[in-house]
Amino acid sequence: TEKMDLSVPYKFLHDRVQQAAYSLIAEEQKPATHLKIGRLLKQSTPAELVDERIFDIVNQLNFGISLLTESTEKDELIRLNLQAGQKAKASTAYGAAIRYLAAGLELLPADGWQTDYELTLALYELANEVAYLNGDFERQGQLAEIILNRAQSLLDKVKTHEVQIRTCWAQGLKREALDRTLPILEQLGVKFPEQINQTDIERYLQDTQLTWREKPINSLGDLPPMTNKTYQAAMRLLSLLTGPVYEVAPELFVPLICEGVQISTQHGNCPESAFSYACYGVIQAGMDHIETGYQFGQLAYKILEKSNTGEYEAKVADAVMGYTNSWKISFKDTLKPLQKAYQAGLEFGDFEYVGNCSLQYCVKSYHSGQELYALETEMAGYIEMLQKLKQETTTDYNQIFRQSVLNLLGKAKNPSYLIGTVYNEEEKLPIYQQRNDIFALYLLYSQKIFLTYLFQDYPQIINYVTLVDPYLEPNASFALTPSIYLCDSLARLALYPRCAKAEQQAHLDKVQANQVKMQNWAKHAPMNYQHKFDLVEAERHHVLGDYVNAMDFYDRAIAGAKENEFLHEEAIANEVAARFYLSWNKDKIAQIYLVEAYYAYARWGAKAKVEDLEARYPELLAPILASETPRDSAKKTTTGTTFMPTYKGTVAITRSTRTDFLDLATVMKSSLTISEEIVFEQLLQKLMRIVLENAGAQRCVLILERQGQFWVEAEAHIDGEYQITLQTLPLEKAGEKLIVPLAIINTVVRTQAPLVLNDATRENSLVKDSYILEKQPKSVLALPISYHGRLTGVLYLEHALVSNAFTFDRLTVLKLLSTQIAISLENAQTLATLDAKVTERTAQLNTKVDELTKTRHELIQSEKMASLGRLVAGFAHELNTPIGVAVGTASTLRRKTTQVQQLLKQEEVDEEELVGALEKIDEAAELTLSNLRRAAGLVNSFKRTAVDQTSGDIRKFKVKTTLEDVITALNSQFRQTMIKIQLDCSDDLAIYSIPGTLEQVLTNLMMNSLVHGFEGGKQSGQIMVTCRLEGDRFLMTYADDGKGVAPEHLEKIFEPFFTTHRAHGGSGLGMYICYNLITNQLNGTMTCESTLGRGVLFKVEFPVTSSL
Repeated sequence: TEKMDLSVPYKFLHDRVQQAAYSLIAEEQKPATHLKIGRLLKQSTPAELVDERIFDIVNQLNFGISLLTESTEKDELIRLNLQAGQKAKASTAYGAAIRYLAAGLELLPADGWQTDYELTLALYELANEVAYLNGDFERQGQLAEIILNRAQSLLDKVKTHEVQIRTCWAQGLKREALDRTLPILEQLGVKFPEQINQTDIERYLQDTQLTWREKPINSLGDLPPMTNKTYQAAMRLLSLLTGPVYEVAPELFVPLICEGVQISTQHGNCPESAFSYACYGVIQAGMDHIETGYQFGQLAYKILEKSNTGEYEAKVADAVMGYTNSWKISFKDTLKPLQKAYQAGLEFGDFEYVGNCSLQYCVKSYHSGQELYALETEMAGYIEMLQKLKQETTTDYNQIFRQSVLNLLGKAKNPSYLIGTVYNEEEKLPIYQQRNDIFALYLLYSQKIFLTYLFQDYPQIINYVTLVDPYLEPNASFALTPSIYLCDSLARLALYPRCAKAEQQAHLDKVQANQVKMQNWAKHAPMNYQHKFDLVEAERHHVLGDYVNAMDFYDRAIAGAKENEFLHEEAIANEVAARFYLSWNKDKIAQIYLVEAYYAYARWGAKAKVEDLEARYPELLAPILASETPRDSAKKTTTGTTFMPTYKGTVAITRSTRTDFLDLATVMKSSLTISEEIVFEQLLQKLMRIVLENAGAQRCVLILERQGQFWVEAEAHIDGEYQITLQTLPLEKAGEKLIVPLAIINTVVRTQAPLVLNDATRENSLVKDSYILEKQPKSVLALPISYHGRLTGVLYLEHALVSNAFTFDRLTVLKLLSTQIAISLENAQTLATLDAKVTERTAQLNTKVDELTKTRHELIQSEKMASLGRLVAGFAHELNTPIGVAVGTASTLRRKTTQVQQLLKQEEVDEEELVGALEKIDEAAELTLSNLRRAAGLVNSFKRTAVDQTSGDIRKFKVKTTLEDVITALNSQFRQTMIKIQLDCSDDLAIYSIPGTLEQVLTNLMMNSLVHGFEGGKQSGQIMVTCRLEGDRFLMTYADDGKGVAPEHLEKIFEPFFTTHRAHGGSGLGMYICYNLITNQLNGTMTCESTLGRGVLFKVEFPVTSSL
């Protein structure tokens, strides 16, 4: 019977069964048992599955380490432990990795550094790194000392130095990290001046700019890979040193980054180049070269994408999303990339920049007006993770902002001082000053300035701005800088009226200097900075007495902050505008702005600021501060007199002396609920329910305007539960059906002012109204809904049983909600209209796309057949010569054969003549045979090419043979020219790919050179085709020395239908088809470089396999 190899899996019924079985093994037998199991596992596991089962194998073998005697088996187990440690580290299972690596180190022989240096070094290096990742800094230091003493070369020590830098950073020992690394960099060829001054910095900037200023910045991403290992090591150390230098030796920051950029631009790119370019962008943005900085940030992400690893994502995001992009895109658009980078940093063990990305995220969220309660919870989560990772520095930085948020949430005795449960500025400030931590000092003073401004201690702000000034320039690109300038300007303008003239002018000069910067930032990122600029301009016009322009700028600032969702700055702008109107004795207008500020601060969650406003302006905020309970206030209730709006348009609304408690949280929740819904029908359902809940009404009707007509869209009432009916009924028809009182609705439509009736049945002007007579409602409220000053609808509410149901506070709530109602209705209606249009347009576009796809396919097929036709014509021309020769020699053969036959018929044959004739026959036969063989070869070549160009199958083919077939086919086109064609390709270069694609690309390129580059063969020149294999990628370069391509044409060369020879029959599809064949069919790349008058260079690259 034939043996079968069966693999049968077994499993214990329960863990307790397994434990019981295991307990039956004697303790002294367990090591041997585990060792036997481990050996069996290893022997039965195919080589390709060892990595998948590595933990099972190594766990068993390690139990029996003490029983191993053979050195070969020990060596093998060392390698398996190294492999298991690498896999555990990749899975962030650092504790497991430490155990595997410890077992490997235990097995190393005493002379391991001499007998197997590479394995010993790899084991120690990984153990060193994992000790750092696990937060065991003491063990890391011990391992590092061993490596640095035993490693044979500087390059072998670099990885250990990298871990040392990261360990110092995590412990806050940034100066030590710097002092350790500079000598190593010097040994690697990167030396900095001992004392760096401004002249040195300017020289570094100038030298760096010379390396790229003649090139488009984006093109730096196409530089070749860096191959020099010394420079690669230097780049790794430079990237790691960036953080410590930025904070403890800022004068070295620019030279350090410039060195990285210079090495990259001169010796090629490596993954670390992405970080150098990103930081260089930060420098450029800090010098107000915002566009240049932004482009270098985009370049950094291009390098990051090419490197195909997330190892440097956290570093690059910290620089680009945290710094550079703050000057070009919305703060909110940087939050998701920062969160993604935070996760990548955790995955790759880049804990320093995990901390940086969390800091950037929290700062951006805070200063873009995110809700404070939720933000504080997020901050706490980030800080907890950083504490677990033992990242003391960034934990400290994050605590500054968390305490700032807690202050605003009302959880500190003095909201202007960062002293509370998580942070104490009195303890931290001396530490920062002692270690010259300029970034920490910048962060601390930025928050003190912000909080002090909110609570209006203006002289102290000027003092803090003076203190932060030395740290502003090194941190100019950080997102908090504009906030510092904003608070500085607003504080100076607030102090202006109290100052002497000389001091007033000094304040105005400083404000003007700040505004120049703010205006430049607003030019590049108006969504972040325009409203800040406008607010300062409003205050400047205020103090200069230009009240008309001041009013305009206040409203611009408020609208801009609101549009871009800077909730806290919307609140600040409203508060500042209220103070302006108060100073002008316009108390009623001031009250409107102050109430808006109050609600905005409340929505933000700034309880301490809300309480500050209540204390400062109790009279102006009295309407929303009254908090009597209904039971207490019921004794004081009187019936108010309500006037109907007259036909002249005057409106008077009398409040009841009873006031209801205004539940701000409910208003906010209701507004949010309305804003989240975009489907029109669902919006109406939610809206009607929310209005009834907040108004205290029994019934509600929504009337909306459409194309000049008013329609009843929804009706709701409470009858035990909410009953909501959606309908579309003309207003007049609704009046006839007694759904609404037309007199009231028409009045509100005409006056666009709210109307409250405490008892509609007692209004003389309504005694004849059919609806009032029939329905007998008591309390009535009709509220206009406006969008951008245009009346879009009316809300009609009533209570049939209770008079005075719609108090001033309820009206206030509904007016607050009406703004969001108007916006949501407009959005939902617009979306519904757009959906219909999109559906219609999509159908049209799909038809067009189908037509265009068909046309495109036909054009491409036409171009392919034209290409094949050129090859056929070439082959036919080439075939004509050998066949013509064969025909000629066949004629000679026939003639000589006849001659021989005649000679043989003679009685006497001239031997010499017969031999001569036979020799001629032999020569003719040989010539015929050779030419027919040549013709057969051409036919076979043509068959291969024809099959290849009409087939998309992948097969193995010899590259040189395939390309020579194309050159042969096109020989007739080039024979009468002075153009030389050279092919540099190894005879044995064979790949698996689609040969027809390569043939068509070469055909088009050669015909392009003939027609365009050499003007139809009128000019002499050379075509050079080079092919080679690099790893699993095939590279072909095609170059000619023809007239080249004009710069304005170069960027369009791969666009469909672009041609400069349309008058001569050019279709403009040749290069487009080539590009699409390479990029889509072969998943490769195709680029073109050219200088006018100096020829053209095409680079084609695509992946191949050595086997299928």
